[in-house]
Amino acid sequence: MAFRAVESLLKILPLEFIWWCGRALGHVAWHLAGKKYRRLVLNNLRIAFGREHDEAWRLATAREHFRSLFANVLCGFKLPTMTLEQIEARLTLEGLDHVQA
Repeated sequence: MAFRAVESLLKILPLEFIWWCGRALGHVAWHLAGKKYRRLVLNNLRIAFGREHDEAWRLATAREHFRSLFANVLCGFKLPTMTLEQIEARLTLEGLDHVQA
């Protein structure tokens, strides 16, 4: 019932508003995640990128990841409630020539 309630709410809200709400939730989630989890995320970025980027970059990237993740999840709940025309109006396809080749 909770899922259906959220889905019904998302159905009537504009996609841009949902995206911004998701980003705000991601920002809050970053702070609520706790030191242990934030440290894990930063360590994973350190492992993945080594000396390519400094600690400030890793911290900014981790925060942005949380914002983007939550925004994409909320928008993903909205997607099934949209018509094909509404979805296609928001898509930009690039590199189709590579797919066709």
